[in-house]
Amino acid sequence: MKMKGKIISLVIILSLITIFLPYPSNDIAATQSNKDYKVKLKDLTERGPIIITHDDDFSLYTTTGDGSALAPYLIDNFNITSLVDAIAISVSHTTKHFIIKNCYLRPTTIGISLNNVTQDTAQIVDNTIEGIKVASGAGVYIKSTNSTLVANNTYLNPEINSNAFDIEYAHHTTIFNNTAVSITGLYQTRYLSVLRSTSVTVENNTGTYLDAGISFFEGNNAIIANNIFTDSGNTGISLYKCPNSIIDNNILTNCGFISIETHDSPSNITNNEIFNNGMKITGSDFSLLRLYRLENNKVNNKNFGFFVDTPDLTLDTGDYSQILAYNCSNMVIEN
Repeated sequence: MKMKGKIISLVIILSLITIFLPYPSNDIAATQSNKDYKVKLKDLTERGPIIITHDDDFSLYTTTGDGSALAPYLIDNFNITSLVDAIAISVSHTTKHFIIKNCYLRPTTIGISLNNVTQDTAQIVDNTIEGIKVASGAGVYIKSTNSTLVANNTYLNPEINSNAFDIEYAHHTTIFNNTAVSITGLYQTRYLSVLRSTSVTVENNTGTYLDAGISFFEGNNAIIANNIFTDSGNTGISLYKCPNSIIDNNILTNCGFISIETHDSPSNITNNEIFNNGMKITGSDFSLLRLYRLENNKVNNKNFGFFVDTPDLTLDTGDYSQILAYNCSNMVIEN
C-alpha cells in the first residue's frame, strides 16, 4: 500500500535512502589523475630558500629569460628542503613575468608564496610540495595577485592540517589539474581555501584523504568544474556568499559532512555525481532559492530533486535520493 503525505508551503530537505550504490564506471567527463608521486631529486639542484622582493632579485636565482611576457624568468629544477620556519619560494612586489616550475619543496610553513605581484605575470606549474609542519601553512599561498596560473602541482603528506592551495584577494586565479593526497591516509589537507576573490577557476583537480575540499568565502563568479575528491572528512565543496558561480560535473565520494554546501550563493549547480552524502543549501533569505539552477545532479545514482514554487507535485522516492522543495503546495511524496 502506498503511503502519501502532503506538505504545504514548507521548506523540506529529505534524505530518502541509506543504501550507497557502486561508483559509476562510464559516461563521466572528469577522470582520475594518475600521477607518479616519486620525485627524481637527483635531477634537481639543492639550495636554500628563494626570496624575491624586487624585480632585480630575479637575476640572483635564474639566468633564463628576461622577465618579458615572451621570455619570462624561469625558476626551476630546485630542491629546497629541511627548512626551519621558512618559506621555500617567496615572490612579492614584482612586475616581471616568471614561471616557478619543476621544484621539489619541503618547507615548514609555505611552499610557494606570491604577494602583491603584478597581474598576469606569474605561473606555478609542475612542482611537488610535501610535509608542511604548521597549521597556518600552505602548499601555494597567493595574496593580492591577480590572474595567476597554478597547474599540474602535487601536494603531499602534510604533518598537520593545512591548505594545499590558499587564495586571498586574488582575482581571476586558475587552479588547474593539481593533486593533493595523503599517502599515509591521514585527513589533514584542506584542498583549497579562497577568500574574497572573484572569478576564480578550479578545474580538473583531484584530492584524496582530505580534511576538506574547496571552500569559497565572500566572492563571486567562481567556476568549479570537473574535479574529483574522494574521502574527505568534512565538506567537499562549500560556497559562502559567493553568488553567480558554476559548480559543474564534479565527482564527490565519501565526504564526511556534506558533499556540496552553499549559503547565500545563488548559482548554477549541474551534472555533479555524489556518493554517500548529499547537498545542502541554506540562506539568510530562502527566497534566494528562486535564483538557483540545479539540474542533472545525482546522489547515490538517483536524482537530486529541486523544486521551487511548484504546486501539485507527486514524487516517488524510487527516483530520488534527496529532495529540496521550497514553497511547493499540495506536494505528495510516495513510497
